[in-house]
Amino acid sequence: MTELLGTYHIKLEETGRIRLPLDLIDSFDENAYLVEGDGPHISIYPKETRDSLLQAYSDLPLPRDPDIEWRLRELTSSLREVPIKGKGRLTLPKEYREHGGFDGGEDLLLLGVLDHLELWSPDRYKAAKERRRAGQIHGR
Repeated sequence: MTELLGTYHIKLEETGRIRLPLDLIDSFDENAYLVEGDGPHISIYPKETRDSLLQAYSDLPLPRDPDIEWRLRELTSSLREVPIKGKGRLTLPKEYREHGGFDGGEDLLLLGVLDHLELWSPDRYKAAKERRRAGQIHGR
């Protein structure tokens, strides 16, 4: 199993491009899979995790619980394959940057969440963490 751990400070270029840290690149093949997070962030999956996640949903008996069905809809409707180019560079499409509230040229947090990465604006991550501590799990 892929283990993606740690917190990284990375730069979002004006072109919408980011660079994955060198110690994370080996967890990905030539592509990454982006998903709009359930908060103001972007999840980045390696193929292995994406495949396992989709298989887990496929294995659930029908009819699926409405909450699970909604999460599956959110996942699959925002899932997008993006190429990873030399030295770990990938371009975040505009709609993903808008979902995360990212502006070109800013510093972002890249968090390892065991089997995937999350990309956050530092201010939004701090606010989400504070809400979580106060008992509001997914507030924006």
